[in-house]
Amino acid sequence: MVTVIVRYFAGVAESAGVSEETLQVEAGAALADVIAILVERHGEMFGMDLAVCALMVNGQRFNEHDVLPEALTVEIDALPPFAGG
Repeated sequence: MVTVIVRYFAGVAESAGVSEETLQVEAGAALADVIAILVERHGEMFGMDLAVCALMVNGQRFNEHDVLPEALTVEIDALPPFAGG
């Protein structure tokens, strides 16, 4: 099992109702598996907010089909779009 720590920022944190949460997934799980668990936990509106976020896994940009790194703990940051210039 892999421990996944998910950190949310700005609007997606408000949508989730938490700024951080932890879950467990099987080794070899893809980011899409984590997303499915989170949407089931927080609902479809949260899923729409999460869909526009950049998802960083251990500091690197991942897409939903990427397999999580082989590690005991993985950190995911959900970063909503930033405005400004």
